[in-house]
Amino acid sequence: ASIGIGGLINDLLSSVGMVFVVILGVMWLLMRSARLALISALPNLVPLVFTLAALGLMGADLQTSNVVSFTVAIGLAVDDTIHFLVRYRQEVAAGSADPIGRTFMGAGHAIVLTSLLLIAGFGVLATSDLTTTRHFGILSSATMAAAVLADLFLLPAMLHLIKKP
Repeated sequence: ASIGIGGLINDLLSSVGMVFVVILGVMWLLMRSARLALISALPNLVPLVFTLAALGLMGADLQTSNVVSFTVAIGLAVDDTIHFLVRYRQEVAAGSADPIGRTFMGAGHAIVLTSLLLIAGFGVLATSDLTTTRHFGILSSATMAAAVLADLFLLPAMLHLIKKP
């Protein structure tokens, strides 16, 4: 059974890697820019690192439900990155003098509100008596919190660094 669970965890971890490849490909197609696709990868990688740190702080092992929380939460977290980048491209295309600031005004509220709702929704699971459900709720909430912070702080900073003069 231990060998089987170990194999399942390895398969799930490889699926997390596959998720990033798919995200990168979809972002490349959506943004029609390899540069923006690569920039979108880092804000979606940071939440996983944060979640692994939360897992360590909780003293929890790498279990099936914990790895599943990574893929579910990253699938939801990439949504904020897409909202931000699509709005940013619209502002750049419109010739905005401050496309990042206008992106915050246009998409920032929606990003924050949807993320808070997802954090609260997953947070409810943290009250469960079942350990796997509790860990899933905590880790998913942590991933979503890290994702919204990365999308609101790291992504705009990276866009600012690459913008053309």
